[in-house]
Amino acid sequence: MLTKIVLFVQCILISALTYAQIGFLTPDTVCLNTPVTINNTTSGATTYYWNFCVADINAAPVAVNLGDPGGQLNAPVFLDYVYTNNNYYGFVTNYNSGNLVRLDFGNSLLNTPVATNLGNYGGVLQSGTATEGVQVVQNEGKWYVFIVGGTTIGGTIPRLVKIELGTSIINPGVATGYDNLGNMDQPVDLHVFNENGNWYGFTVNAENNTITRFNFTNSFNNTPTGLNLGNVGSLAYPTGIYAVNDNGFWRVFITNGGDNRRDGTNSSLTRLDFGSSLLNTPTGVNLGNPGGQLHHPRDFTIMKFCGQIIGFAVNGNPSYNNIVRLNFNNDLTTAPTITTVGNIGNLDFPHSISKLFRVNDNVYAFITNVANNTITRLQFQGCTNASVSSSTLQNPAPVTYNTPGTYNINLTIDDGLPTQTSICRQVVVLPPPKVQLGADTAVCSFTNFILNAGNPGATYLWQDGSTNQTLQ
Repeated sequence: MLTKIVLFVQCILISALTYAQIGFLTPDTVCLNTPVTINNTTSGATTYYWNFCVADINAAPVAVNLGDPGGQLNAPVFLDYVYTNNNYYGFVTNYNSGNLVRLDFGNSLLNTPVATNLGNYGGVLQSGTATEGVQVVQNEGKWYVFIVGGTTIGGTIPRLVKIELGTSIINPGVATGYDNLGNMDQPVDLHVFNENGNWYGFTVNAENNTITRFNFTNSFNNTPTGLNLGNVGSLAYPTGIYAVNDNGFWRVFITNGGDNRRDGTNSSLTRLDFGSSLLNTPTGVNLGNPGGQLHHPRDFTIMKFCGQIIGFAVNGNPSYNNIVRLNFNNDLTTAPTITTVGNIGNLDFPHSISKLFRVNDNVYAFITNVANNTITRLQFQGCTNASVSSSTLQNPAPVTYNTPGTYNINLTIDDGLPTQTSICRQVVVLPPPKVQLGADTAVCSFTNFILNAGNPGATYLWQDGSTNQTLQ
């Protein structure tokens, strides 16, 4: 049976963009080594990238610790990366020293990066409690790095910092600080987004348990404003923020550390429901601490993949230092089931999870470790059971699988463009049917005997052309 999947892409980066309609057809089930024919129904795309053996996000990830590239990390807290001019660049904020480090990865995020310390921009980036969340964006042909941090409790100023790099991502940049916007107090994580041609941002304020929304207008040349939305959803030392579009309905998830000691017991997860726009006034619900697995969580991300919705959070409590998986059972309005993944990749006060990236059939993310000044790379491994792992053709050749199981076929269109999107489809590969005709039996000539293949629901073809389960 063929099942059709069509996704109407919604992108908030630039409202004038023309969006492709993405979809493809595959069989639901096939037998082992039977070619899976793919019918691409996508229209309006510029490029195609097919993965035929994509990582299973329910499987346990593996991790490797990348150490301290160039010895430039000093309590690294957040990391963001971008792709431009065929190269990848990461930007890491150092909490203790209050400076920004650029990581040059070259043509792959799997390379060992070269680190450049960009300094504190004449003190605009403050040391101590004043350098936290970071995000890199491009607008009007220029690159910008935005950073939040600062609390009067630590003797610093709550501040939003804009670093204008200009037309080249490797420029050192010029920094401007905007103080006390939207009643900030130790703003931690940062989410910058574009809606209808204007730029906005969210940050969570750990010390006063609120969320602030920034308004940058349509140009970062203008002075931003801030609006404090208050404590929505019983925030308790909020630390991480993640926005997700749930079939046209915007939801924002916030991790609550509970307190600033890292060892408290009031950890939880908050969900804010915004509706059709992140500019609406949200309603909030605190989902509690399902299964008691959240221990001073610092950051959170969600993977929506092949009909599955799985979240991952990092725990900063020194007695745990681990990753936990949050299974929403395909419904973001419910409290998730939380299980531990454990401490992999030498986590030590893991502070943030970067956005995800794909290399061939594997999915990756970066985790910053404050206490040991390192970066961990998380990997969700793909499989090697497909006859071909990937294709860039609009209509790929049929693919076969050499082992029974459930496989994810993923299509990404407009790779690297603002209109990039993807869709996933699962195919179940069945083992060969076992035909058992019973024990050996001797019969006389011209004697009737019934053969029974013994597999109800299967299809049959005997040598004489019969298609019945039994043959007489």
